[in-house]
Amino acid sequence: MQHFLWGKVVLVLVAVVAVLQVVHLILLSRLEARHHHHDDQSDQLASAGNEVEAAFAVLVRSLHQGRVLDSSGEYQLVPNLAPATRLPQLRVSSSLPDIALVTQCSFNHLHRVVTLIQRWQGPISVAVFAEDHDLSEALWTIVGLRLCYSAIRHNVSFQLVSPLPAGGRPPLSVPQDPAHPCQLPTPSRSEQQRNYAGSRRFPNNLLRNVARRGAATEFVLVVDIDMLPSVNLRQDFYDFAVKNRLFTESHREDKTVYVVPAFEVRETVPVPRHKAELLQLADQGHLRPFYIELCWKCQVCELHVAGYKFSVLNNGFLVHHGLKTATSFHVNKDMDQERNRMLFRQFKTELRDKYPESSRRCY
Repeated sequence: MQHFLWGKVVLVLVAVVAVLQVVHLILLSRLEARHHHHDDQSDQLASAGNEVEAAFAVLVRSLHQGRVLDSSGEYQLVPNLAPATRLPQLRVSSSLPDIALVTQCSFNHLHRVVTLIQRWQGPISVAVFAEDHDLSEALWTIVGLRLCYSAIRHNVSFQLVSPLPAGGRPPLSVPQDPAHPCQLPTPSRSEQQRNYAGSRRFPNNLLRNVARRGAATEFVLVVDIDMLPSVNLRQDFYDFAVKNRLFTESHREDKTVYVVPAFEVRETVPVPRHKAELLQLADQGHLRPFYIELCWKCQVCELHVAGYKFSVLNNGFLVHHGLKTATSFHVNKDMDQERNRMLFRQFKTELRDKYPESSRRCY
């Protein structure tokens, strides 16, 4: 009997050893696979790094070869810094039967293009402002957006505006200790709430014009980078334009501006996607007309004097996430506003000379 029990113990021990050997082999196999995977990942990261640096070099070359001065001689423009890859026909066609979204921003707000393309899903022209010391980081961010988001690479064209440096321009190079190109830096909440406040004046009108010239579609929608359109706005207007034959030659001289109503919503609620959600937020007191607290009478002036008529779209809209208040701007905003008032008075005088036969005026 004792001999029989020892025999069973030996069999059990042999089985345990066999199991342990199998487990050992499995662990060795997984460890080896992990090493191979780590090596593959290292190779992929090295390849991605080379691709990013190559793309960065392309943008540097585009900047050096494509820069021109604006009419004031104060700013350097690069109109085609990084054109969209899906629209090569823009080079041979003066206008396409489509709608482009036209926007502008300082380089540190480029991350907003990600949510913008998700809503728009079509051609976008972005004019980016960056001072001398920010140019490398601006180019790096644009490279990351194009490499990491195919929709941006295919649909978004980037233009650059930069003030001329007082001395020599610093050399352009990959930023020191750059983040992975897909990890876009985003400003803090307080920084996002405040407008641009760099050492140079932010040339918003110049930026809008540069971005506008970067779009070669039949219609354009000009917005700020922090405004989000309603879902399907582009497709809905395209269908409307086709139905009403707005893309035909006979409508090319039609003086009609299609107005997209703009609103601002509290940061504590999500940006509405459709008109039903917009109306619900308005009923709850979370949404109001854009800029209502700061400048309720701001309007498009020259189009009015030039004889255009305005047709407000019914279901489309734009929304700014956050309410615009006097405290949501940088400390020199009052000086900017006063300067703008002086320029506007001068602008109204110029309009009377430009359109002497028009009976329309801006107030």
